[in-house]
Amino acid sequence: MRRALFLQLLALAAGVGQALAQGPVPGRNTLVLRGQPQEIYYYPGSGDPAASRGKVLYLPGDIGMFGLGATIAKTIATWGYDVYGLDTRSYLASFSGKSPLKEAEVMADFVRIADWMGAGKEEKIALVGWSEGAGLCLLAAAPEENKKRFPGLITFGLTEFPTLSWHWSDLLATMTSRIAREPNFSSADYMPKVSPARFLMIQSSGDQYIPVATAERLFSLAQQPKRYRLIQARDHRFEGNQPQLYQSIREGLEWILESRESPL
Repeated sequence: MRRALFLQLLALAAGVGQALAQGPVPGRNTLVLRGQPQEIYYYPGSGDPAASRGKVLYLPGDIGMFGLGATIAKTIATWGYDVYGLDTRSYLASFSGKSPLKEAEVMADFVRIADWMGAGKEEKIALVGWSEGAGLCLLAAAPEENKKRFPGLITFGLTEFPTLSWHWSDLLATMTSRIAREPNFSSADYMPKVSPARFLMIQSSGDQYIPVATAERLFSLAQQPKRYRLIQARDHRFEGNQPQLYQSIREGLEWILESRESPL
């Protein structure tokens, strides 16, 4: 039995190593971060790499890369951007042991992902995050040394205290529109640190997790260059006005990756 288990682990390690050696392929990929396999979904924006409008690292909410979370990634890819979607729930769950995930570890993990996305080249990558994914992207955008990789950040549904862990019991909190009781950090501590990277915050008027007043207070802490979009929608999913959400994301990506105007 031990031999069978050893062979299974060896096969898993070989598969992971092969995936890393090949680099990103369309669809589901596996990237090992600090010993933990992570799921990253690659949606090419164009069959011709030379025609790509840029690269996007996208993180959905803690529900994971399916449903609306996956639809957003696929939609961004139809605009010509190469989208890499990290499964937020799997990432948080994989580090939810006795020692909680640390903010500095998130910052370093995103650099490792950027290296993998660019095959070692320091390419410019826009960060796009929804809900808990927005909080992780905020951490990645904060360090000065990360700004050469991440020239801009787009958040929608950014909460005041994003979590650094995930357990199956958190599903109940999601179903009842409550904040999960997990280790967290304060978004306010990192908002001033995004600059000089470009920052776009998108907020739903009916978000049940973060009131408009709280979102605008957080936004006020960010430095220029920054933009704010308030969308009249029913909830955290922007129900009733998702087309405006997509339009705002698209305009934000053009501003971050394609605009020639001075950042300041």
